[in-house]
Amino acid sequence: MNVSGFFSGMISSFSRDEKKEAIMENAITECYNRLILRFPHRDINKNEIKILDVQKTKFMDGSLGCNTGNMSTQATEEGYIITLTHDKALYSLNTTSGTYFASNDLKTKQKYEANVLNIAMQKLTEKIKSYVGFHEIIIDSYKVKSGRKLSFRECKNLDEYMAQAEETHYAFDILFENNKYSFCFNENGDDRTDQNF
Repeated sequence: MNVSGFFSGMISSFSRDEKKEAIMENAITECYNRLILRFPHRDINKNEIKILDVQKTKFMDGSLGCNTGNMSTQATEEGYIITLTHDKALYSLNTTSGTYFASNDLKTKQKYEANVLNIAMQKLTEKIKSYVGFHEIIIDSYKVKSGRKLSFRECKNLDEYMAQAEETHYAFDILFENNKYSFCFNENGDDRTDQNF
């Protein structure tokens, strides 16, 4: 019997199990962080998030099987599809290493300031002409990026577009009563197009 080979196999298996456990722990933390952004002003208990399934798979590109809206690398990578549950709802997180996660269920991962969310809520109230409480909404997605007042499509030419000063744009997709409402605005609350997203 090749003793060194036997112990080498044991160490390799142990390392793989350790890595998988670390990925699962990171997935629970990632799910928790995204849930508290998705459901503003709701109490999310991290201990109530459970992993139901971990499926090993091969992702065909850097999007990890999710609609990220960004350019992705074309390299094939092995990874995991992790199914979690919280409050009777199912969520899926895809990852290769456990440090970066992609998801179609929990797209919001950027933190937003309270004043930015307040502007979005004010715009939602104006849109539906009725007061909406934070506990009634779901933040489906949130993005922040540098942009310009007018999109390229709204300008006569490239020079006009580039002559504009850059500003910070905030884009929200908010779910309320089974409807999605999209808002994009600058730090002053002025409406902007979301073509830069």
